[in-house]
Amino acid sequence: MQQAEEELLVLAAQDGDNRAFQLLFQRYQNALLRYGYKVSGDPQIAQDGTQEAWFRLARNIRQLDDPKAFKSWMYQLVHWSCIDLLKKSSGSELQLDQSDVEPEVSDNNSDQHESLSAAINRLPALEKQMVHLFYLEEMSVRQVAQVLRISEGTVKSRLNRARRLLKERFDV
Repeated sequence: MQQAEEELLVLAAQDGDNRAFQLLFQRYQNALLRYGYKVSGDPQIAQDGTQEAWFRLARNIRQLDDPKAFKSWMYQLVHWSCIDLLKKSSGSELQLDQSDVEPEVSDNNSDQHESLSAAINRLPALEKQMVHLFYLEEMSVRQVAQVLRISEGTVKSRLNRARRLLKERFDV
């Protein structure tokens, strides 16, 4: 989906167009569920947190001033919904599934992907989330900062740290 098309869908959804909202849902639902799982480490919390985020979005979409901010706003809603649910239950460790690194891995590369997945899972929780958002969800540094409510400088330095840690673990 092109950025301009997405912005038009957001504007239409803000005007009450249910079809536009449905198209946004179809576009983002699977990615948001994956992100909810990255945050929570629990598929049920991911499902509930993502569902809660969509409810919040439906109630508050008219408050979004800039349609360009929709993607980061949705990820932020999922992030904080899952965090709230984790606080209510026993906290879980963030895990990265190997399938999220590369869904179809050839036999020749499967060991490398498994090693990468394991190395990412050993990163601190914030770095894992940043790696997921930046590399797997292809968000910009600004969008990652908005989702996690931290400065862009912090995102850059933490991503650099994560890359350095991954490089060290792969060089061993």
